[in-house]
Amino acid sequence: MIDVIKPKGFIKAEIKFKATGETKIIEFHNMVLNSGKEFLAKCLLEGSKPIIANILFGDGGIGENGQPKEISPNCDKLYGITRVKKSVTAQIDPETPTQVIFSIVLNEDEGNDHPLNEMGLELSDGTLFSLSTFANLNKNDQMEVGYWWFVSML
Repeated sequence: MIDVIKPKGFIKAEIKFKATGETKIIEFHNMVLNSGKEFLAKCLLEGSKPIIANILFGDGGIGENGQPKEISPNCDKLYGITRVKKSVTAQIDPETPTQVIFSIVLNEDEGNDHPLNEMGLELSDGTLFSLSTFANLNKNDQMEVGYWWFVSML
């Protein structure tokens, strides 16, 4: 039987609290969507030009039961309104060459007006590559949050 490469990922967030100097680290998973898998196949076949360009943060990732929504692999946009859109910095993980790390920092003045509970990796053509839903992050101007989104080819 042939092993098939299946992209997967996880997200690490480091929350720095300005007033106390305390740091909290949280980790959660994401789903590489069907559109993301199609993008990877096109890259291998055609040398496709779009790149993963942005991380989107939205406010629609919580369901009626108060839990993060389950993600459909056919999803093509955030569930809620995009509240923050930031360009990513990308690099190949030096310790795991089959893994790419996309990173951004939400500064103290960004993303403070709404609870953030979903994140998406967006291609330069606007296609959603990957999506994650999580418990509300009620960010305020007393915190800075660094995000590292790891995508692995296993």
